[in-house]
Amino acid sequence: MAALNLTPDFTLVAGQAVLFLGNVFVVSKLWVEPYLGLRRKQKAFTVDVQAKAEVALAECQSKLVDLALQVQTEREALRLWLDQEKQKNLLAEKEQIEQSRREAAVLVERFRVELRGHLQEEKKAIPRFVSELSQQCMTAVLRG
Repeated sequence: MAALNLTPDFTLVAGQAVLFLGNVFVVSKLWVEPYLGLRRKQKAFTVDVQAKAEVALAECQSKLVDLALQVQTEREALRLWLDQEKQKNLLAEKEQIEQSRREAAVLVERFRVELRGHLQEEKKAIPRFVSELSQQCMTAVLRG
C-alpha cells in the first residue's frame, strides 16, 4: 500500500522560495519599478504643465481685463473728443451764420440806400415826365 508522507522536503520548499523571490525581484525591477517611475514622472509632468497652464490662463485673463479697461477708457476719450469737436464745429457754424447775417444786413442796407436814391431820382423826374407827356398829349390833340 501506499504510505502518506506529510513531511515537507525543505530543499524543495527552499528551491521554490528562491525561485519565487527571484521572480518577484526580476518582475519588480524590470516591470513594476520602471512603470511606477514613469507614472510618477507623468504625474509630475502633468501637474507641472497644468500649473503652467493655469498661470498662463490667469495672465491671459488679467491681460484681457487690462485690455477691456484700456478699450473702455479709449472709447470714453474718443467720445469726449468727438463731443468737443462737435461743439467746436457748432460754434464755428454759429459764427459763420452770424457773420453771414451781418454781411447780409449790410448788403440789404446798402441796397436799400441805393434803391432809395434811385427812387428819389425817379420822383424828381416825375414832374418832367408829366410835363413832357402833357405836351405830347396837347400836340396830339391839336393835330388831330
